[in-house]
Amino acid sequence: MIIKNAYEFIEKGYAEHFTLTEWPVPEDLRFVDYKVIEYLDDLRESFGHAIYPSQLPAGLVRNDGSQTSRHYVGDGQLGQAVDVFPSVNTLECWLKAIENRAWFGIGVYLDTNVSRMQPQPMLHLDIDNSRSSRSLWVRDGDYIFKSTNPEKFWKKLSEAYRT
Repeated sequence: MIIKNAYEFIEKGYAEHFTLTEWPVPEDLRFVDYKVIEYLDDLRESFGHAIYPSQLPAGLVRNDGSQTSRHYVGDGQLGQAVDVFPSVNTLECWLKAIENRAWFGIGVYLDTNVSRMQPQPMLHLDIDNSRSSRSLWVRDGDYIFKSTNPEKFWKKLSEAYRT
């Protein structure tokens, strides 16, 4: 299989659970490493419930801002991150993501919702394996990293348990 990017991965039918029409700007998938969708597809399978891509284009790719963001696609590099909303319990989805060692950065955003009418925490997932270890965090206004404040991290993470 020779796949250049996430767009081709979906377009050629390799993704079981995602279609091009689910993304706010499907063409942006051309700037994303296909492994992001491959692993997201695996996560959807193991989770057993729908996972919806963020409808903000910046939830997939960014051309500006921090060049260390795994969403950044400047200078010819492919994006390595995606922001998603699990259809049900975000904490369960987070646990399934933890089981897959392909995800190097896993963040739960308690301050981001699908809509005001449908509160649901968001997951950030990235495949940046240049780190020496996994990065886990929760954001609720401020970033709380497991590595620097484990007690506060676990306490905040428990708030993601919403059905």
